Amino acid sequence: MKRFRLVDTPLIIKIGFAPAFALVMLACLATGAIILQRTQSAELRQVVQVDMPNSLRMQKVSERITAIHGQLYFLLTHQAASIEVEKIEGESQAMLAEVDSITKEVETARKTAPADQKKSYDDLIKALKNTRGALDVICAMIGADFGTAAGFAAPFEEEYAKMSATLHKIVDAGQKVTDTNAAASAARAKTAQTATLAGALATLLIAGALAVSLTLTLRRDVKKIAGATEALSRGDNAINLDALARKDELGAIVSSLTVFRDNQL
Repeated sequence: MKRFRLVDTPLIIKIGFAPAFALVMLACLATGAIILQRTQSAELRQVVQVDMPNSLRMQKVSERITAIHGQLYFLLTHQAASIEVEKIEGESQAMLAEVDSITKEVETARKTAPADQKKSYDDLIKALKNTRGALDVICAMIGADFGTAAGFAAPFEEEYAKMSATLHKIVDAGQKVTDTNAAASAARAKTAQTATLAGALATLLIAGALAVSLTLTLRRDVKKIAGATEALSRGDNAINLDALARKDELGAIVSSLTVFRDNQL
């Protein structure tokens, strides 16, 4: 079995190899860029559509819970001072409805929260329900007796402290996730850009080197054949044409020279 020789391949393959290589590599780079772009788009959607809204949502929840805390003592103060007593019951019911609304908001946020944060969301939901129970008792007593209602404020404060701590934990973790994902996305984008540019430059350099190398090889072979032709024209039939034998288009010229030499002998 004869070993492979580059000189035996057709000229069209030798000449077209470098540009074909460049086209294939550039196509691979373009495909990689498209895949990276889609990945970047997915990461950006995660940050913009999930991470940031969740972080903002929980910050608003924190503000609403703080407002409920202030509203409770506002109502207790008004009851103690007998100010607008007829409005206290209605406002207390509105406060309970607000807690229910916040609980539903947190349950909704939990669905899209990262897996490592779901435990904190569960703790917050539990604290909200316990707070709802404590407020329910206070609101039931608030219209009757200030002392009795105020006596139930301690359980509310305990649950409020738990909620505040859990909320701070969730908000801080959410902000950290948003910042981390955004920074990672930016870093990957920069890395992808650098890799694409480096790949394109390497492709052009390799393709250029191949083109130059093949051109020099063909030029050398053509010079050898031209030298053999000149030698035969001078009557030098001792020239070794077997060393120039090849199977590409230039091989036909060598074969013709061999026939010409043999006819001269």
